[in-house]
Amino acid sequence: MKRILLIALTVFSWTLCFADSFESLRSKATENGAVLPSGSSIEGIIISDYNSVNMGKNIQTAWNKVDILEGYCTGYIQSLDGKYGFRIIFDDLYDNRIPRFSKVSIDLSGVKIYKETDPDRYTLLGVKGVNCKVLSKSTPVARHRHISELTDDDIYTYVTIDDVEFLSKEGSYTNIQEFYVQPTYLNEFKKKQDSDWTDEAGWYVVDKEGSQMFLAVNTVCDWRRRGDRLPQGVGSISGIPVHEEFRRYGNVGRYELRIAGLGDVQIPMEDKSNYTTVAEWNWDRNYRQVLNCVSQGEVKWIESTTRIEADKVLPDVGSGALYTTVSAKMGLTNDFNTRSTLDGRVYEGARPFAAILFESTAAEWFGSNAAVVVEVSTKGFEGSALCFDFTFLAGMETKETAFGYPAQWGVAYSIDGKTFMPVSDTLTLHPIIWDKATNVPYDAAVGYSEHFVTMPAFLLGKEKVYFRIFPAGQYVVEYHDDASASIFTGQTYGNSVFDLRFGKISVKALK
Repeated sequence: MKRILLIALTVFSWTLCFADSFESLRSKATENGAVLPSGSSIEGIIISDYNSVNMGKNIQTAWNKVDILEGYCTGYIQSLDGKYGFRIIFDDLYDNRIPRFSKVSIDLSGVKIYKETDPDRYTLLGVKGVNCKVLSKSTPVARHRHISELTDDDIYTYVTIDDVEFLSKEGSYTNIQEFYVQPTYLNEFKKKQDSDWTDEAGWYVVDKEGSQMFLAVNTVCDWRRRGDRLPQGVGSISGIPVHEEFRRYGNVGRYELRIAGLGDVQIPMEDKSNYTTVAEWNWDRNYRQVLNCVSQGEVKWIESTTRIEADKVLPDVGSGALYTTVSAKMGLTNDFNTRSTLDGRVYEGARPFAAILFESTAAEWFGSNAAVVVEVSTKGFEGSALCFDFTFLAGMETKETAFGYPAQWGVAYSIDGKTFMPVSDTLTLHPIIWDKATNVPYDAAVGYSEHFVTMPAFLLGKEKVYFRIFPAGQYVVEYHDDASASIFTGQTYGNSVFDLRFGKISVKALK
């Protein structure tokens, strides 16, 4: 009896008295990794779910290879008060077996602790399952944030992001070209053999303050495209803020959110929004496969290779016009995933005639006035801001159309159509991944990238407002034999064919 009591007291004292604080452990972390001394330990709440395959980023190790093991080995622990968190890279995927929301004590003797900066974040590498003791079930401290309220201390903690909705409510959690991502039941019977070259995917949410956040989704997740609609309303999403690079989508922000699954998404299906649509061009709902043009009238598409002279295109919601200032042909082309899942075609990765393209030579876009122009009337609309969002992409899934065009783009607005005010950070236009077994760059995209720009409120209530999407830098997209090299550093261009594609363009008033 005395021995049992002694063992119990020993365990009790080890777990309660000798656990290192999160602050003291953070102070020991280094960029190259510091080995923690014998006797180091941590106590907290496991906020990750080892049953999920969306807890960590899957690493691109070659142009045609993705290492998904690290994702399976990734977990997160936060302090009991929810103030700080660590990422854990377990020694093996079978070490990562602690039930979600367990209070634990972990022996960290010999574990390496890393610090990454800008933003500061901390990783424990090499944790073994035998050194993890589950003390009890627990409930994380309820911590609610709006997107703009997130700080670096929230990284690797469990946070509920409030008052959010999906920026694009068409399609699924990953609107991508399914042929080239990791095989699952969603795509395996239609995938090209040995074409699981990429993984990165995700979608944006926006909130009632006009802020946006990227929802990171691994393509091995079985819930990302099941045929059901994205939630159409406004609600909350609970997850783990991280900082990860998503080269195929460009700069997705300082913080991204990782969720374990659909249970973390508390957004109702009923239609509701913090935004009122002023005008929208969205061919995703274009079942008649037509463009409504100012000069040429209604043009119906039968073949994806058909092109007409570029014209002003009328929106399918609101009033306005969409056109380009360069000499170009125009047509409809594929969007990815989108409404196909809602039509019962869960296994189809693309929807034909659901995006617009402007086809020209790349040289056309290096002139001083080159732009895609959107003009709308905001008369009768009120709100705290005017918001402009779109999805765009370059090329036609071939290497020949993937290079030679401007890499950097910007957005500007005007109320007279002459003097334009730039408002966005530089945006990167990615080429779509192509259908050839050759060094596909790490920068090639698996779908259209989303962009969201908040404009001043004085643009509301105007007879006419103009937006320009235009080349905004000196760099040209060029090919490199090294697939890991940036393709956005070229300096020269030629007369190659350039296909500029838009999946959606929308102007909204923030209520």
